[in-house]
Amino acid sequence: NKGDSLAVSTDSGDLYNAVITRITETACRLTLTPTFNEDQSDSLEPDMTLYQCLLKGTKFETVVRQAIECGVTTIVPIITSRTIPVLDKKNTPKKLERWNRIVTEALQQSGRAAGCKVSKPVNLRDIRLDAGQNGLFFHEKSLAKASLHMYLSNSPQRVALLTGPEGGLSPQETDLLIQKEFKPVHLGPGVLRAETAAVYALAAVRTILREKPSWKPDRKE
Repeated sequence: NKGDSLAVSTDSGDLYNAVITRITETACRLTLTPTFNEDQSDSLEPDMTLYQCLLKGTKFETVVRQAIECGVTTIVPIITSRTIPVLDKKNTPKKLERWNRIVTEALQQSGRAAGCKVSKPVNLRDIRLDAGQNGLFFHEKSLAKASLHMYLSNSPQRVALLTGPEGGLSPQETDLLIQKEFKPVHLGPGVLRAETAAVYALAAVRTILREKPSWKPDRKE
């Protein structure tokens, strides 16, 4: 109806409030007003990089879409000893193009600003944490020496999360990640599907960091 409004975004991620100003039999006219997305300047919003080991079929695409919705800035496909998909010089560019097209769609759907991407795949042994970046890898076994809350107690603004492939990370790979200063996090009892683990981990980290300022220690009177 005339006067109704809705939120819209462009391919580049710009956000607008659209008001219907005219309706005809074949079209309707919208008046667009730029809107400010509060989350873009929210100091509580962490910069999250997801190191996602490659998954079979369309599972990796599912993770890409959901990770962008969960607030990830960069997704890096990781090759491990147990990843099944094979990428080569011929199919990698096509895969990257498709994955980043999914990123654009997810940004539009979730109302986030542009700037997110899927990077070129790298081998697990070649990943490096940037200065000031907290590294966490999520594992089905209890390797953790502290809770996720403890790992995030210093309110890091930059977090790198790594989740494994369907076959999990090998013992040698978990040792390598610890050497690279990634901290192991146990996802609790039960085994999650690889594509579920990524979303679970991202949601947990984002929620903890966003709510941390409201934490209140228990005090006994």
